[in-house]
Amino acid sequence: MALSVLSTFTRPEQENIVLKTLSGFLDEATQSGRMQSFFSSFTEAVAHVLVAGDDEQRVTMLIQLISKFIVSNNNQNEQKKFSFAESFVAFLCSQASAAHSSVRYHALELIGEILKRLGTEIDYHFTTVDLIQKALLARTSDSKVTVRRMAAFAAHKLQQPHLGLGCPVICSYIKMLQDNE
Repeated sequence: MALSVLSTFTRPEQENIVLKTLSGFLDEATQSGRMQSFFSSFTEAVAHVLVAGDDEQRVTMLIQLISKFIVSNNNQNEQKKFSFAESFVAFLCSQASAAHSSVRYHALELIGEILKRLGTEIDYHFTTVDLIQKALLARTSDSKVTVRRMAAFAAHKLQQPHLGLGCPVICSYIKMLQDNE
């Protein structure tokens, strides 16, 4: 299945076909009880996308496509104790601390796209949001400015202005500004 998922990513310009194919794979995995296998194949294919950043335009198309797939399948096709979307976001958070800066950058970019597509559906009491927030805020002090910028961009969706200075994202932004003085 890994090869099938990866080959699906070779046609990002055919968005509807790719989304339909991926949804079909997900449905099949759910029905056959092979969700873990599909998840492994999917994350392997995404890891390949995060690493193979030769063509930035293509990577951006794939990131938008993947985020659309994740959000459209959020809370659907779940098996007991396994949420595909939650597990995928946890995978991305682990990639946000990868050794290679382009992997960190693209993982953060994908997290940001997912958050953007979720819009107001973000549940701030959700464990995954805590994981995302920790990953993003940790990267705001990355050695690469592009990674710091992407982390800050992605984290802005998690701001909770009603908390004022109690909001971890706002505190992180203030710290970033103070560090740059």
